[in-house]
Amino acid sequence: MSRRDKLLKMTEELVSIPSVTESKNESLPGIWIKERLEKLPYFIEKKDHLIWVDTPLEGSCEKLHSLVVRVDASVPTDRTVLLIGHYDVVGVSVYGDTARDAFNVNKMTKLLNIYDEDVIYGRGTMDMKCGVALELDIIEEFAANRGLFDVNIVAAFVGDEENTSAGMRGVLPVLYKMKEEGADFLTVINTEPGEAGDSGESGPAVFLGTLG
Repeated sequence: MSRRDKLLKMTEELVSIPSVTESKNESLPGIWIKERLEKLPYFIEKKDHLIWVDTPLEGSCEKLHSLVVRVDASVPTDRTVLLIGHYDVVGVSVYGDTARDAFNVNKMTKLLNIYDEDVIYGRGTMDMKCGVALELDIIEEFAANRGLFDVNIVAAFVGDEENTSAGMRGVLPVLYKMKEEGADFLTVINTEPGEAGDSGESGPAVFLGTLG
């Protein structure tokens, strides 16, 4: 399977999980990612590199769960890159009569794909389950070949971004503990698509700064 096909498949599977913010399903993508990674040899050996974080949700009876994943380079180093991504999505009431299919990429794409054949549709495809799929692919590839990078990689997969960012705030103590234990966080990469205020650029791009 090509990388493109793998990313599309993972994105479709993640979109199919109706992880609406503040719903009982919000943390299900985290469970899906955790169960997927638990099968890999690296995480079978390094179970403590999959950190399941419970986070209270202010004003809600639901408890949010986030996942922090760590893969160390084959050559020991403190240098670490942090990936961040959220797996919650906004509601689907705006879809009207098609809301029942909002989490089905194939159905929504057939319904809406009238402008560009290369675009897929479905709640959360852009914001930001495609980005979560990309980070997950990086983690899986690095776990299989730890000589791929000369830095460690930590990924924080969180919920509640569409609300009050309780997920990101909830994993901060975990990341701070890593820092106290020696992790030298060089940079943070957020794979959520964006246009940085209508930059006028077309095609793949990386935006630098502290926006967000």
